[in-house]
Amino acid sequence: RETRKLLENYAETKATKRFIKKFDDIAWKLPDNNMEIKLSHISNMTEIASGATCIVYVGKWKGTAVAVKEFNSPTGEIDFVAEAGIHSRLHHSYVVQLLGICLVPLCTITEFVPRGSLYH
Repeated sequence: RETRKLLENYAETKATKRFIKKFDDIAWKLPDNNMEIKLSHISNMTEIASGATCIVYVGKWKGTAVAVKEFNSPTGEIDFVAEAGIHSRLHHSYVVQLLGICLVPLCTITEFVPRGSLYH
């Protein structure tokens, strides 16, 4: 798989090698097509929220407003693969669309919907 090949390119540290082992165990959850978007291709990134497990940014990718969710918790690798895998299979007008993933750092990239959260 393309995503597996990309990960092997970053297999320099023990932590990355452990992540690849975890990735192999749950990689079937990721979409088959290559959805990688390099973070350098996203412009005007501004932090809009942060929490215990991730930071969310808004930016522009190919002229479209996107939300970038960066996973930074100790379980971030597993959370990332699980979320990207599930989100890639959800297609509904009431669910934001997953546009891609970034592997370094681990991020999901979705369409950005303005006007705050569901709680406000």
